[in-house]
Amino acid sequence: MVLMSRYPCVRCIARSTANLSLFGRRAPIFQTWAQIAKYSGLPLPSTPKNSQVNSVQNKGSSKKPAGEPGLAIKSLQKALGSASTTYSVYGAAEIIFKECARHAAYKMPKAGASEEIPTTENGEEIGIREVDAQWYQEFDLPVTFSTWSQVTMLHMYLLVVRIRDMSPHLVQLWQKNLQDQFFFAAEDGMVINHEMTSGSVRAKYLKDLYVQWRGLIAAYDEGLVRGDAVLAGAIWRNIFQANSEVDIRHLAQIVSYIRHTLQDLDGILAVPELVNFKFMNISAEKACIALPSRTMSEPFETDHKKQKV
Repeated sequence: MVLMSRYPCVRCIARSTANLSLFGRRAPIFQTWAQIAKYSGLPLPSTPKNSQVNSVQNKGSSKKPAGEPGLAIKSLQKALGSASTTYSVYGAAEIIFKECARHAAYKMPKAGASEEIPTTENGEEIGIREVDAQWYQEFDLPVTFSTWSQVTMLHMYLLVVRIRDMSPHLVQLWQKNLQDQFFFAAEDGMVINHEMTSGSVRAKYLKDLYVQWRGLIAAYDEGLVRGDAVLAGAIWRNIFQANSEVDIRHLAQIVSYIRHTLQDLDGILAVPELVNFKFMNISAEKACIALPSRTMSEPFETDHKKQKV
């Protein structure tokens, strides 16, 4: 079984994983956040252990919690107090990661014992997109783990750009917690959606994902600095797997989406307010790229005057 294709363009950028800590959900962190959630009325973060317990407890009760999701966010903001609180940042990172992951969320079809799950030409298993996952339909992307990871990491990158406008130790704290949420979700997806029971195989894929994440940051950073053409090239290599038949309008649409999203994020005064942030509808960017360039209607002139020596 193949979960994702390998991209030479990003694997060559960052190979060091010596300081990587992907796999252990540290008990002290989770337990402390559980105490904060208990007294502030917040939901517990989802992990394989507590999700099983919660599912058993919820079977016997059909009673739903009162209030709207916004109340939980407000309670979280009260619990945050200072953005430097490690356990508070952990809870905030879980909320903003879910916003990043929903754009390409998917599930696997229920196949019988004699049925085979459809795969791409590269052998990646094809799933069924969730209702809110617009990117698959918008850009004709395959519903695979690889697409989910690349689209999710793109949205994470946009938040990281905003998070960088903090003191260095807070940047590291927020970015690490957001990154950890991604790898928690990625490993859960391997187990739940793709029935990958081997821990060593999962560890291999997670390390490859980490290399791709580091390479993606470098590629998109370069695109933001050097211009839209370079940024479009990074999008083409990562999201579209360097497919030569990709519609160039799709690249322009995502470039416009990135620029406008960063503009919106620039208006957020404090990083903890990211828990309220919602990404714009990707389909809305079609109107922007359909506008004709003003320079196309201007006459083409060539200066034939020779300078006097």
